[in-house]
Order: sequence, then structure tokens, then C-alpha cells
Amino acid sequence: MQHRCTMRGLQNALLVLTALASLSVCEGQTFKFAHLRWTACSKGFYDPYFPSVCKDATSNPRAIGFTLSASWGVTGNDPNRMLQQAFTDVSNFVNSNNTVRNLRLYRNKIEGQKAIKIGWREGKGMDTVLPPSGGIVDCPVPTCIGENTDYMFQIDRVSTDRTKVYARYSFEIIFPEDGVHSVYFEGCCRQTGTVNNELLTFHVRTEVLVSAINAVGPKASLRFDMPDTVVLRQVTSQVDAEKCAEQEMQTMAQCSAVDGCYHNFQVQALHPVAAFRSQISYRMADANEMGRYKCLERSDLADPTSPFQAMSTHCEPRVITANFASPASIELSSEGVVSFRIDKVGAWQATVVAVCEGCAGGGEDLISVLDFGIEVIEAWRFNNWQPPYSYFGETAALNNRDPPPSALVGITPLATFNDMMRYPMLQIQCGRSNFRAQRSSGLQMWDQSYLRIAYTDDFSAAKATCGQGVAQSIDSIVQMTDLPKGITISPMTKIENEQDAASAYIDLAWRPQCEDYSQVGSFLMCFRATDHLRRVPFESFAMLPSYPGIGTSRSCLAVESLPVADNPAPAFQAPTKLMECSEDCCDCCGRPGCGCANQGNCCAAIYATAGDILELAVRAVDVDPFERSLVYMTGLQPDQSLVLLPAGVNFPKAMALKYGCGDTHYTKCDEAAERAKRLAAGHATPVTNDVQALLRWDLGAMGLFTCVPVESSAPVKCNGLADTSTCLGGSACKVSDIKKTIASFKVCYQTGEGPRPGVDLPLWLRTFGRSPEERSCKVCFMLSVADKPFFIDYDPDFEYNGRQGIGTPFSGIEYHVAVGDEVKIELLAAANNVGQIVQISLLAEPGAPLGSRLTEQVEIDYEKVTYDKAFLRHFIFVARKGQEGLRYDVCFQGVDGNDMKSRKKCFSITVFAATISWEQTTPCPNTVVADTGLVVCPPDGHFKNVTVGCQYSFSLSAISPLYSLQLRQQKLASCMNCLFDSNFSVVACSSPGLEKGMACCGNGLCDGVETGASCPTDCRQDDEMLTQTAVSAAENGWMSVASYTFTPTRGVEGRRLLRCFEGVTNAGAASADHFSNDVVDMRRTLTTAPSFCLVFEVQRCSYCVPQYATMKSLAQHYLLNMDWLRIYNSNPALLNPDALIQNIDVVAVGPLYKVQKGDTLLSVAAMAKTTLKSILQVNSDVAVASSEELEAGQEICLLLCSSMPVLA
Repeated sequence: MQHRCTMRGLQNALLVLTALASLSVCEGQTFKFAHLRWTACSKGFYDPYFPSVCKDATSNPRAIGFTLSASWGVTGNDPNRMLQQAFTDVSNFVNSNNTVRNLRLYRNKIEGQKAIKIGWREGKGMDTVLPPSGGIVDCPVPTCIGENTDYMFQIDRVSTDRTKVYARYSFEIIFPEDGVHSVYFEGCCRQTGTVNNELLTFHVRTEVLVSAINAVGPKASLRFDMPDTVVLRQVTSQVDAEKCAEQEMQTMAQCSAVDGCYHNFQVQALHPVAAFRSQISYRMADANEMGRYKCLERSDLADPTSPFQAMSTHCEPRVITANFASPASIELSSEGVVSFRIDKVGAWQATVVAVCEGCAGGGEDLISVLDFGIEVIEAWRFNNWQPPYSYFGETAALNNRDPPPSALVGITPLATFNDMMRYPMLQIQCGRSNFRAQRSSGLQMWDQSYLRIAYTDDFSAAKATCGQGVAQSIDSIVQMTDLPKGITISPMTKIENEQDAASAYIDLAWRPQCEDYSQVGSFLMCFRATDHLRRVPFESFAMLPSYPGIGTSRSCLAVESLPVADNPAPAFQAPTKLMECSEDCCDCCGRPGCGCANQGNCCAAIYATAGDILELAVRAVDVDPFERSLVYMTGLQPDQSLVLLPAGVNFPKAMALKYGCGDTHYTKCDEAAERAKRLAAGHATPVTNDVQALLRWDLGAMGLFTCVPVESSAPVKCNGLADTSTCLGGSACKVSDIKKTIASFKVCYQTGEGPRPGVDLPLWLRTFGRSPEERSCKVCFMLSVADKPFFIDYDPDFEYNGRQGIGTPFSGIEYHVAVGDEVKIELLAAANNVGQIVQISLLAEPGAPLGSRLTEQVEIDYEKVTYDKAFLRHFIFVARKGQEGLRYDVCFQGVDGNDMKSRKKCFSITVFAATISWEQTTPCPNTVVADTGLVVCPPDGHFKNVTVGCQYSFSLSAISPLYSLQLRQQKLASCMNCLFDSNFSVVACSSPGLEKGMACCGNGLCDGVETGASCPTDCRQDDEMLTQTAVSAAENGWMSVASYTFTPTRGVEGRRLLRCFEGVTNAGAASADHFSNDVVDMRRTLTTAPSFCLVFEVQRCSYCVPQYATMKSLAQHYLLNMDWLRIYNSNPALLNPDALIQNIDVVAVGPLYKVQKGDTLLSVAAMAKTTLKSILQVNSDVAVASSEELEAGQEICLLLCSSMPVLA
């Protein structure tokens, strides 16, 4: 049998230049490989060679895009062949540097038996019918123009030896109805020289489920990625099989003409949707699917149920009667593993069907058909038994069957992948150039900007015994099928060992275009290597290819190109001052006649200061480190007829962008240094996603002092009248006469991504309907030259909220406040800048006391400033207990939106304690002369002799500024060191440290200096009255006044009585009726003290004479145990014992006796002819036993002869 189209024939033909002509009979007859695939237009079908397909049908769920891929052998131009102009078309492609891609496929429409057509039918399998339209595809997109005698395929590539051309044809079908439809490519005839199906018709089809309601089912078909011809190497009986068996050659096929043997290879295919991959199975095609369908048609076209019959108008008789058959030596598993018997050399045609089980709904399947060739060659003739094999994985050495090392390959071991698809699935994000591999757990294992495809071809000593004692060389590594657009392949790199092995690799690089749907999705990238011997020169043409591998020696990688990801625009970050979207903000707020001010969206205002440089930094960061962030500024050149600039002043400008500064301000960032740090840390890629811009406005010429340099007419800022260096040789530095205001103008900025490399902008807009460069919203503001804000002084003429006068007090005012009282400081500020808000704040230094607060700031109309707006706030302080006696300073400042600050306003607050002056109390028992020369009544040091029965009156005056005082007698009165350095105090018996026997309140005795007011538990109530007649207030000079009267009674003769009057207040108390001395100044000075104290010493043996008293009534009035005669005898001034006592206030009732040493009460009573009871009644301070010796020198009152009967 002659094999004119075998690989061996092709290789031998390369030895002569006339080989192309001799091969035209077999090579140009028909395709070597054909496959139809489809994607719904609504799911993004796109073919860059046929851009009009699906362009206007993306919203039609019944519109489907199809691609027919095929390969042909290249012959000379021949009008009798399918490719009549093959040589010309391929030459045009090569000579145009692969830009002229047209490949004309002659349709032969005039000869029905050999006509070639693309069409569709309703239904599937043998249940199809012709649609009313006829179902013929004449051009890529209806409606077709012209006769369409050719299908204009587009060349994808040409083999390196230019003997094969690979091309495709894409077209669009809008199906009129839902359901399953069969789309086909058919014609006549197949190649000559094949063992099976020689010169028979072909019919390559695919089935598609169409649904206008988006029913569940695939929206794309499986794609085959097979070589057009699978070349297998035969081992024949000419090899010494016995020797090979002795070496147990597990990797080399062992067979003979008797028992035969098989080579296995994989059907390479992938469904683009992962969910359907598990539903794919494979089988060999039946006779109809191999080509008989072309010959069949229903007997009655008007009856869709009529049987099919062979039509002589469709096929020649020889075809109708021919036996369509798969190779007898082939077996195909449902997983797609082909076992092919290689005991014979030759060429076969194979048709494989991929079945998507249940994908048509209702348990029905969808199929896709692949046509390709298989060739078995006599490898022994070239002493080349072993094909090159590929490994995409880590490995050890190259001199054995292990795969190449990972440094050579660059892919992680296949074992780390979920192997459901039998291919390692890599990922690449469209628009990016890095391939990624991950474990099933999500752990990233590999991330590189290339894919390395490596093949090796080696031998061992065992092989040498079987005849292969010659080292191989990898001659080429090429793509096995079409690769997506944009992939670049590096030149092959060889790594050879002269003794035993050869390896080589290529690198793939790719940046898929997101807008091109033909570059997005799942792809098989399949490759084939050829080898040849390195020993004999004339045998260098003995190149034999690898075949689709299985197991670890695979020919394909599965790569998923991910669709465009969510891509938010870069975001503003610190130190950017303004970040809120504000493109539509009102730019006339604060100006007369502004129509948008009431909408509440006034533009923010930023103010530059005359004489200074405004530097406004804007930073933007993109979350994607591969993006390039930009900042755009607009409005920097406003209408100069509306915005005039003074001489020497230019409009602001945007400075060059800086990258990688982080949050370091633009002015402090050294971009080159940051880049060097990154390189030192091992990051070769510069930062592009973190950018800062700077808006710079130099207003130096508007400073307080300016001068004009030499050879310039524009003034510049100088530093005062003494500055002679700034404008040396020019004008002197002088006070500037340039105006300090410039009309406000609107400035905006936004951030966005830089142009993406390689983006087809028109296609992007067609695909996504938006720009690929994501931009943020605009941030806008009003830019003005600013005056500093200022406080408005008190204005007595301005009326606000019904009160006259408003404004800020002068700095330095000191406020005096009592505990519980409030200080309220009004703060009014403004700025002569349109729309500018002045924020009135309390300065942290010196701060404020507890009890302070600032009210909410309000905006008021105030026509006395430029833009009629001012801002009002109040500082309120309520003094608390514990703050009395302290002084606080508080300062305030107004700050505008441009961080310009007013002058400070500072005040002091002193919290006064209740300091009480008693100096106006009358009568004053003990007046003194103060340092000032004034006669005052001190609060202490008052001693007064009083007589029983006499009434004593005082007018108590207590002055305490800021406090309202209540006057009362002090319980447990205390006058420490207030009288002749003596302590007079009423002490509670429960006081700690009290000595035994000391007088104290609570012992049941009215002793010591106790009174009924200071110790009511021990002493009876005194004859006294305290009445407050005035309460201190500002109106009366803060003077509280009370009258006090006191009349000593019997039983207190000879005692000293302490009476203290204190001022108390309810300031700072929890309730208004709670008075205390908590906030009273407890210090005692010459004029001030917390209390006013008097010590009354009650005279012995003396009594006041009541009005209209006689001696007899007087004796009865005081209950004295004596008759009137004794009173008469004791008061010589009383002349008439029977008359009323007149002109005498005090009478004596007996003599005063000075106790002698050794006297006792008994001895004294006996001596004075009186009784113990009588002595004790008129000497209440004597508290000793009758037999106890009295204190010598002590004076006691004696009622002489009071032991005798009283006379009537």
C-alpha cells in the first residue's frame, strides 16, 4: 500500500524543492482537522478576526456565535481543490508579516455532490428537519452581500515549514425558535491515501440548545484542542524483541506482527464552563456523523416525519454505498483516552464525538464532533524509538525519565491540583501578565509572568541494546492548536547532553485583553515537540513529533483567563484635605443673588494667604498594585475676564506627580529615595498605585513688603524695609500697594487609573459601555485669597434676639465669680472671605476649668462685615466647690477652613471664696486702728462685762462680696486665740483627745463657756434674740445685717459665756435651703474671719434694777434669800429704802470675798453666816465639794447673814 500523505512521505519530500507540487493530490483535497464550537452572543462571543459577529446581537438570547477551525495542507494554486488559491493566500499571509489573513475556501455551489456548505437544521441526530429558510450560512453576519462563492476564512498561523495552514471562520446565526439545533460543515471529499473513509464526504457538526427565556443549559460548547494529525511510532518485528524483553523495557512498546500492541493518547478538549466538565464523555462517531449525513434528506421535505433517504443529488453513488468506518485498530474510553494499535503503518481518519450528557434538558444530550488524522510510522527506520515527552512539574535531573527540573519548567507538580479535568488549571487575570497556580485549599503555589513548556528526549543503556544508541535533539516546540490572541512565544532554548539526553523549552507570555471575549475564559494550551538524531547529518531530516500525552507526560495546560474584576477607582487618602464628592457644589454661596445657596451644597472654601505659598497635597491609592493611579486637576485657569490677577501673581499650577510616598506629605517626600528603599527590600517593581499631586499657588508678590528685581517688572516678596538683598540692584523693599483680594474661582480634582497597556479602546467601549480608566468623582472647592478671621468687638448698637448690644469683650478682662455663679463670655467672629466659616474654639493651652462649656456655634446676619455673616458662640463657666480662691486663664481663637487663625482672645476668671468682714458691727466692744489708719471693729478680741438682768444689744454687720449670707449663732462656738491669746471653745465631749474632767458639751453640765445656743443639750435657753434685717446683695454692697439682744439671767453669775456669729451661704449647695460655711474663707485677719465672737463675763453680786423696782421687789425679783435691808445696807447710794429705785442701773447684793488659802465652802459659809446653797446660787462657776479647799485668790459673792430668817 502506498502512503503518499504519510509523515514519512512528507519528510522525504523536504529533500527536494519540487515536493510541494507532488503532494498536491493529497494535501489540498480537504482539511486535516475540523471542529465547530459556539458561544451565545449574550455571553460575550467575540472573534477579533470577525468583529461584526454578535456585535449587534448581544441582547438576543437566540443569537449564537460559531467558529469553524480547520487545517489544510498547503499546495500550489489548483482550481480543482477546496483551497483554490492556497499558495497565494499563504504567501500573502507570510509576506505581510501575518497581517493579510484571507484564506479562500471554494464552496463549489454549482455541483451539489461536491458542494461545500455551512448550515443548520432544527433538531438533533436523525430527528432534524430543514428550516423554512433553508438554513444555509453564506456569510459571517446576515444579510449577505454578493454571490458568496467563497467562504473567507482567516489564517491563524502557518507551520514553520509552510506546509500547513490553520484558519477559522466565525459566523452568527439568529435562530427563529427555541430548541436544539444542529449546525454543520459538510462537503466532499476527504483525503486520499487513508486506510478508512478515503475520498468520502465529511460532515462536522455541533448541537446547540437555544432558549429565549435563558433556560438552564450550557451557553457555550466544548472546544477540541487536538493536533490535525497524531503521529505514533511503530516498533516492528525487525527489532530484537528478545533482547528488549530481557531489559524489561517498560517505557517502550513491545510488539510483534503476531500479538500487536497499542499506543495511548488523550483526546484534548475542555468545556469553558467548569460546571459542565463532569458531564462530558467521549465516543467514536457513527457513519452518519463521519459524513453520511450529507447524503441524507427526508423523502418529503414538507413532512418532517417522513423517513430519511440517500439523495443522489447530494452524494455520488460510490459515496452512498460506501462503508463509513472508524479505524479498526482504535479504541476510545468515555474519559477520552484513545488506544491505537500500531502493528501497521499508515494513515487513518478519525471522528470523535464529545457528548455533553443531559445538557439539552429532559435527559437529552448535546454533541460536538471532531475530525482529525492518525498516522503510524516506522520509527525503527530512523533509529528513533522514543518521542519527546513533556513534564509540567518539579523534577530532578535530565538524564533519566524524570521530568526536567523546576528551574527549567516553572510549574508546580500536577499532584497539587484538583485533577478533575485531567489538566492542571492555571489562572491569569485579564489585563495582567502573571500566571497563578493554587492548591485546592486556596494556597497559592506559583505566581510568575511566564509559562515554561519543556520537552525532553533521552535514552538509557537499555534502549541502546534495542538499537537506539544515538542521542536525540529537540528540533522544535510548537503550538498544537490555536492559542488565544496576544500570546507570545519565546524562541526555543536547548539544553543538550551529548552523551545521553536532550531537552528544550519555550516561554509563553500573555496579557489577556478583558474587552476581547475570545481571550477570556478557559483554554487548553497544547504543544507538540519534534526530535531528530544528532549522529548522522543526512538523517537530521528524520524529525518525529510527540503525540498527545496522558498521565504525567501531558501536552496541554488548562489556563483560565479571569474576566474583568471589580475595579474601583483609586480612593483619596491622607494627607488629602477634602475627599467628599462635590462636583455639583454651589460656587456662589455668600454672594448676592446666588441661586443655589439654599440647596445646602455650598462648595468648601480653601484660602491662600497673601504673601505666602499655598501647597495643597492630594493623594490617591488604588487597591490594585498593578494599576497606575493619576490625579487630574481642573479649573486652574479660570476666565481671566472674571478673575484678574495683580502683577507678579500667576494662577496656581499642578506639580509633577510623585509615587510611593505613602502618607508622607508631597513636600517632604523624596520619590527617588523611596524607590531605592523598595529596590533594597527586593521589590523590583516601582509603586504605581499610590500617587500624590500638589497644587501650588505662589502669592509672594502679594506680601506686606515687596520689591522689583532687576530686569523684571513683577514684584516679589521681601522681608521688610531693611531687606536689601532680595532685589539687589532693583527697587527697594517697601510696603506693598498690591491689592490683597482675588475673586474666588472653582478648582476640582479627581483621581483615576492610567491607560491600561494594550487596551483596544473601541472594543472596550463596545464590550463594557464605559471607559477602561476608572475615575473617581470630582472633589471641588472655591479657591480664594484670604484675610485672617477676626473677633468682632462689643457693638452696643447692634440688636440681636431682642437684646441690645453684641460682641466679644476686650482681651484681658478679669471675671470675678462666686461658687455656684455663672460666667458667660460672648464670642463673635467673622472673616472677610466669601462662604468661609470661622470656627470659634477654646485653646487647649491654657485650657479651661471644670464646669466650663462652649455653646453650639450659630451663624448670624451681621451686615458690618464684608459678606454679612458672623459666627456666635458663648463660653459658660459655673464655679464649683473647691475652686474658691483659684484663678483661671482662658483663651479663644477663630480658625477658618484654610486653617488661618485670628488673634487670640484671652480672659481671666477668679473664683472668690466667701471672705467676711465684720468691721462695721456696732457697738464694737474693742475697736482698733488698722494699717490704713481707719478705726475698725475686728472680728476677734471682744470681752464684755455684763450684769444679770441687764439687756445688751448689737448690730452685726457682715460684708462678703458676691455672696448672699445668712447670719446665725455658731453651735460648738470656737474662738481659738481670739482673745488675749486664749482659747475659748465649746468642745463636744465626743471630741478625740479630750482630757478627763474638762468642760465639754454633752456631759449634762452647763460648764465652761457653753450657752444655750452653743450647747443646747447641757444649757437652758438664754434670754437672747438674733434677727437678720438685711441679706447681702450687690445692691446693698454685699452687706448682711442682724440685730442681737442678750439679757443674762440668774444662774450664770461669775461665768464667761462665748457667743460666735457666723455667715453661711447656699452657694454651690445641692439644694437652695442648705446653708453652710463650706465656701467661707476660714482665715482670720484683722478685718475678716468666718465668725464674729464675743466673750461675756457675768459680774458677781450685781444685778440690774428693773423699772419701777423697790428694794423689796428687787429681792423678790431675783429670788434672793435675803431681806431688803441687806440690799439697802450694801448700796449706800440708796437713800430712801421705801422709794422706787431711780437713777441706779445696778445694785449690789453683797460683798465680794477674796478666798484665802485653806478656805472651804463650809468655812466661808460659817464666817459669813450664810449657807452653802446661798453661796452656790450666786456663784454658778464654783463647782467643788463643800469640804474641798477653794482656789486662793478666787473672788466669790457672799450674801451675808442669809442664814437668818428673812424679815417681812
